[in-house]
Amino acid sequence: AVCFAIDDVLDGQIKKLRNETNKVGFLLQYAYFKASRRFFLIKRFRFEDIQYASKLLGISFQKVKLQQYKDAT
Repeated sequence: AVCFAIDDVLDGQIKKLRNETNKVGFLLQYAYFKASRRFFLIKRFRFEDIQYASKLLGISFQKVKLQQYKDAT
């Protein structure tokens, strides 16, 4: 949960993103990088982490379509 902590700077970056999927994907990449110092492919995101990130951001899990998320976002 510490890796998912959202400070003001991170919150500002997330708010700049256009849709729910990009916001959740960005938070997941940030948290995974913070934990391991490397990036992960979308297919490596854990279901539980996707749900947790969605909840933290106040986004309905059903609105998150990670198959549409671009690795370069």
